[in-house]
Amino acid sequence: MTILKRILVEPFLHFLTLGFLTFMLFGAVGGGVEGRDDSRILISGDRIELLKAAFRRVWHRDPTTAETQGLIEDYVREEVLYREALALGLDQNDPVIRKRLRYKLEFLADSGAELIDPGDEVLRQFFEENSDGYQVAPRIAFRQIYLGESPSEVEIEKTKAVAAQIGSELGHEHLGQSTLLPPRIGLADPREIDSAFGSGFFAALSDQPVGAWVGPVVSGFGMHLVQITAKEPGRMPELAEIREAILRDWQADRVEEIQDMQFQQFRSRYTIEIADATSR
Repeated sequence: MTILKRILVEPFLHFLTLGFLTFMLFGAVGGGVEGRDDSRILISGDRIELLKAAFRRVWHRDPTTAETQGLIEDYVREEVLYREALALGLDQNDPVIRKRLRYKLEFLADSGAELIDPGDEVLRQFFEENSDGYQVAPRIAFRQIYLGESPSEVEIEKTKAVAAQIGSELGHEHLGQSTLLPPRIGLADPREIDSAFGSGFFAALSDQPVGAWVGPVVSGFGMHLVQITAKEPGRMPELAEIREAILRDWQADRVEEIQDMQFQQFRSRYTIEIADATSR
């Protein structure tokens, strides 16, 4: 296996790669205040460009000279107050700051994982190991006539006879009772159909033949005559169809892995002492 493939597939090398990326990221983002001591604040050209870029994202234009100076002065003000707050220990024992710093550190792992594309061979293996989660659900298209909550047998048979005469032509919208439910549904999966008609409606339709008006079929609203116009069975998609989704899921798994390895590395630097809660 080549060195490149090892970097792509081995978690420990992911961690080493992430460490390098983290160092580079801190260098790029934190490089605006150089020679970090308590009395010297140097605003670099890179920092000024970042301030101007942030301005452009909001206002969709370049800042004027005066606005750029204002951005710099505001950043200097922020940096001065930030350092003074640290000197006073205002960051200590603050749960909001603690959580924010935790999230920022974990975000670096997220960013590092997003930069790794393992290639089709690794993604195909991940796809095969987790294939149940990528099954494409079956879909059904149909027309429906709402009969109400408790139609009589006479009403059902009369409406069914008229609908049968219509066949596959339009015009069924005027049959049955008035409803806000759509008279036609294009190809839709169980989740979409059940969300509109109530749980179990898709299952009730799945065994019905294509073309004929059948029913009554019970929904969460009452009874319906239904004509299935098309069916698509469930299937397993090809890798190429859902590669982006599989890549995101693979990266999400690596994030958890990298975060855990990163934490264990950090934790090894500390001696953890936990008081006996039962003695209190």
